[in-house]
Amino acid sequence: MNGLLDAMDVLTRLWVWTYTLGLDGDSKQERREEITSDLWEQQAVALRSGESPTATASAIAFRVLLGIPADLVWRLEMGLASRQRGRNPMNETLPSRLGLLVGLALAAFPVIFGINVISGSGDWDSAIQRILWGGVWIVTGIAIITGLLITPRHYGAGMALIIVGVIGFGISTFWMAFVTVPVGLGILALAHWRGRHASPPPTVAVS
Repeated sequence: MNGLLDAMDVLTRLWVWTYTLGLDGDSKQERREEITSDLWEQQAVALRSGESPTATASAIAFRVLLGIPADLVWRLEMGLASRQRGRNPMNETLPSRLGLLVGLALAAFPVIFGINVISGSGDWDSAIQRILWGGVWIVTGIAIITGLLITPRHYGAGMALIIVGVIGFGISTFWMAFVTVPVGLGILALAHWRGRHASPPPTVAVS
C-alpha cells in the first residue's frame, strides 16, 4: 500500500502547485516548501510510530480536505496583496474576486471527491481503481481551478482548461449529470465574465 501513500504525497503537492499559480516567486516558493516540509515531517513521525502507510495516506487526505477552504482564502488574500504591490498585471473588482471565490469553492468539489475516494471511501474493488478514478477527478478539478486563476490574464488557455475539466468530470460522473452540467455551465459563465471584464492596471503618463 506504499503506492497509495506515494499517490497522496504527489496529489497534495499538485494541489499546492495549482493554488499557488500566479503568485510572485517568493510567496509561491515559500508555500510549496512549507507544505513539502510538513509532508516529510508527518510521514517521518508516522514511520517512527509504526503507523501503517494506509493510515498515513488517509491522514494526509483528511488534512488536505479540511485545508482546502483555508488554502483558497489564503490564495485570494495573497493575490490581493500582490495586486496592491503592483505585481499582478490585471486589476479585478470586488464582484470579480467574490465570483472567483465561489468558482474555486465549486471547482474544489472534484478535488475533494477524488481525494476522498483515494483515501478509501466507498465500495471499490481495488486500490488501483480508487487511485485511477480518484486521480481522474482530482485532475479535472485542478484543471478547472487553474483555468479560473489564469483566465483574466490568459483567456483562451484558461477557458480551454475549464472546458476540459468540466467535460472530463461530467463524463466520469454521468450519473450526477443533473448536478454537474448546470454547475459546469455556471463555472464557464463565471470564467468568461471574469476574463472579459478584467482590466489592465492604470497607466502613469510620462511627460
